[in-house]
Amino acid sequence: MQHLLKIVNDLNSRGISFHRLQEKITMDKSTATRQLMFHLFAAFADFERNLIQVLQQAEG
Repeated sequence: MQHLLKIVNDLNSRGISFHRLQEKITMDKSTATRQLMFHLFAAFADFERNLIQVLQQAEG
């Protein structure tokens, strides 16, 4: 997740932000709310990745 934060911070410093079109959410760190949403989505993605790994190990 640290790598993702580094990339997003670098892009944000250049004025680039991510937009989730389906949910109509801007994923940047320009406001406290947007920063919170970004971190929540990143944490859920990290959790999901770890959960998939655990489930794959249990099957194998």
